[in-house]
Amino acid sequence: MTRKKISFAIIIYFLFSLVSLAQKIDFEPKQLTREISKLNDCTNYSFVELNQLNNSNYGKYFSLACNQQSYLVYVGRVLSCRTGGCSSGNNDKGNNSHEYFDYYMLINNKKAIVSVRIYKYASSFGHQITSQSWLKQLHGFNGNKKLEVGKDIDGISGATISTRNLITDINYQFSRIKDFDNFVDNTY
Repeated sequence: MTRKKISFAIIIYFLFSLVSLAQKIDFEPKQLTREISKLNDCTNYSFVELNQLNNSNYGKYFSLACNQQSYLVYVGRVLSCRTGGCSSGNNDKGNNSHEYFDYYMLINNKKAIVSVRIYKYASSFGHQITSQSWLKQLHGFNGNKKLEVGKDIDGISGATISTRNLITDINYQFSRIKDFDNFVDNTY
């Protein structure tokens, strides 16, 4: 390959990376809609954005009310490493050494995880983190203590950064909702 072709390939890769990070988060993905319909045969529900909790471009909270049950739904984006490594932590959203994935979690009115699903995984490596069998170990987590990869949560070889960053984000989200008592409007 000539130097000109290599330079062109690098420029195209860089532009694709910028476009993929700039894509907006789908805050009501099809997977979430299907999962909601499975909750207690939920066909008629209210799904309302909770503005008082939403102060980030990388995640939003919603209240979900269905069949006299209430849930908190968080839909967010987590960074993972691009091939070649990460030069900074999860806080630098503009750094081009990162790729991302989008996920949601359903939290019941007792503030425990009912479900977690990764619905858009844009990274080159670490797809093992999207496995429902791995994500099931998060069910029941209520934020009473911080989760630790390798202690409370199984690590995944090949998805080390994605795993760590997902668990960090879940711990952070639970620290935000810990003192938030009235997350669902109970009008049906």
